[in-house]
Amino acid sequence: ATGQNRKGPVVRVDERDDLGTERQTGSDNCVDGPTRRHGRMVMIGIANTMDLPERLTQRVQSRLGKRRITFAPYNRGQLVKIIQNRLEGLNIFEPSAVKFCASKVAGVSGDVRRALQIAKRAAEIVEQRYNADPSVKPRILIKDINVATDSLYSSSDVVLLQSLRLYQRMFLVSLVNHTRATGRQEAGLDDLHNRVNRAINIKGLNQLDEHHWERIMDQLHEIRLINLQRNRVAPPQIRLNVQIDDINFSFQKCKYSVELLQSMLGQ
Repeated sequence: ATGQNRKGPVVRVDERDDLGTERQTGSDNCVDGPTRRHGRMVMIGIANTMDLPERLTQRVQSRLGKRRITFAPYNRGQLVKIIQNRLEGLNIFEPSAVKFCASKVAGVSGDVRRALQIAKRAAEIVEQRYNADPSVKPRILIKDINVATDSLYSSSDVVLLQSLRLYQRMFLVSLVNHTRATGRQEAGLDDLHNRVNRAINIKGLNQLDEHHWERIMDQLHEIRLINLQRNRVAPPQIRLNVQIDDINFSFQKCKYSVELLQSMLGQ
């Protein structure tokens, strides 16, 4: 077609985060097409981070549209529907087990991938039980979802998280809260220090000076729970290197930690 009404291709680019490399050649190539003279291509980028445009070069940012659509985590009802859709034709899941699986994930992260992982792991557990004793009817119950959840959350990251001390846990939760509040994946030490101190004041705990927080930051970096981006002219930028739902699951084991960390939510 010709003129203003001629159609053009719509290109969807998933995992745009992976294109945000240091040289950003991939991002440059993606955004060049829609900006060419008489270009009709429309590009839709999908990323896991809300601050991806700010992390790109000025050249790439100038070619991006300003409209962003934020997708909220799935709630319990949505997760139930998705799981049921994926399980269509399989009658081994008790309805209560599907709802329980959705509730556990919705209460932590709302990540549909984790919900499907739990469902798959529960099916594997029941299959092993059936192979050992074929006389037992294969049905996936709430207890199987519990076993599957514990199995998935027994990774090395979870083991490390459960071994952390209180102030180390508070540091990580402050980083989670920063990400949720600002949409940015990186944070400075001063911002995290201020967030933690507000919770410390509320609970009447001992204050730590900046030197101690730097030590905690270095300790978490050494065990690879956070990443540090250092340069010569600016303070280091801190980024989580572990899944948020692993953090939530790990810290639920300690009642005092739960109460304290809950008081930090929204700060």
